[in-house]
Amino acid sequence: MMNRQEHLLCCLAEEATEVGQRVSKALRFGVDEVQPGQTLTNAERLHGELLDLLAVWDMLADLRVVPRPNFWQLDCDAIDAKQAKVEKFMAYAVEKGALAPAAVRNMTRSAKGTVEEPGKNVRAKSGLNRSIQDAAFGRLRELLRYKAERAGGELIEVDPRYTSQTCSVCGVIDAASRQSQSQFLCVGCGHNVNADFNASLNIARLGGVIVPSALNLRSV
Repeated sequence: MMNRQEHLLCCLAEEATEVGQRVSKALRFGVDEVQPGQTLTNAERLHGELLDLLAVWDMLADLRVVPRPNFWQLDCDAIDAKQAKVEKFMAYAVEKGALAPAAVRNMTRSAKGTVEEPGKNVRAKSGLNRSIQDAAFGRLRELLRYKAERAGGELIEVDPRYTSQTCSVCGVIDAASRQSQSQFLCVGCGHNVNADFNASLNIARLGGVIVPSALNLRSV
C-alpha cells in the first residue's frame, strides 16, 4: 500500500504528463521565426504553461522521494527549453524596442499578491519574475547602452509615467485623452495623433531632446 508521499508523487506524475503534453504544443511557439512587427497571439498561453510546469516541478522537488526520476526527465528538459524560449523572446522584444518597462512590471508584480487576492504558485512565479527581470531590464540596458555608444551617443533613462496621457502640444494630462490603444485625442486642445507617437515626443523631451515644432503639429 502506498504512503501519502508515494500517492501524491503518482498524482503529480500524471499531472506532469498532461502538462508535458501541453508544453510540447506551446514549445512550437516559433520564436526562432519571429519577424519584426509580428503579433504573437499565444505569448500569454506560453507564459501560463511555463507557470504550470514550474509549479509542478516545485511540488515534486519538495517531496524528495526520488532524486531525479526518469519519467520526469523529459519534463525537466521541457522546462529548460521553455524557459530559454521565454528569455529569448524577452531579449528579442527588448532589442527591437517592443518591450516597455511598464509591461514587464505588470508581468513581474508581487507573486504573493494581496490579502484580498493572494498569489498562486508563489515559488514558481517568484522564480519566473526574476527570470523576466533578468532577461528584460538587464538586457534592455545592455543593448540600448551599446547601441547608443556605438552611434556616438549616450543612454538617458527617464520616468515614463503619464507620457501616454500627456498632450505633446499643450501639456494637458488626462487619461481620457487616450481614446484607444493607438489613438490620442487631447481633451484640452483637440490634438489628434497616434498615441505611441505622442508618447514618444514626451519621452524625448524628458530626455532633453529638442523636438521640432513641425513634429508637434503632426496629426492623423
